[in-house]
Amino acid sequence: MAIQQGKLTVVGMKDEDLPSDIAVLPLDAGEKQVLCLALRDKADLVLFDDEKVREEAKVRGLNVKGTLGVIVQAHLEKLLELSDVQNIIKTIISRQDIWISKELCRQVLYRLKTSNQN
Repeated sequence: MAIQQGKLTVVGMKDEDLPSDIAVLPLDAGEKQVLCLALRDKADLVLFDDEKVREEAKVRGLNVKGTLGVIVQAHLEKLLELSDVQNIIKTIISRQDIWISKELCRQVLYRLKTSNQN
C-alpha cells in the first residue's frame, strides 16, 4: 500500500554493482545491497537486526535501528499502545522465522512496562 501511495520506492541493485569494499563483507547479499544504498543515498536511518551488519553500518557512520527499536519508537510517539507492543513482541518470540533474541524481546517489554508505571 505504501508503494502504491508513493510513500515507498523500490530500488533494485545487482551484486555486481556493489563497491569492492562492500562486496567482500561476510554479509548476506540483501544486507550488502541495503548497506550500499544507504551509504550512496546518505540515508538518515537504516534498519538492520543482524548484529554483524549493524556494526558495519555504524562503523561507516550510518544511523541504525532494528525491529525492536522501531516498535519502541512507535510506542513512545503514541502510535502503538503498550498492549499492541506486547502482542507484537509475543508474536516475534513465537515465530520460528524471526531471529530476534527472546531475552532481548523480554527485556525491551519489561523496560517499557516499568517506564509506563512511572
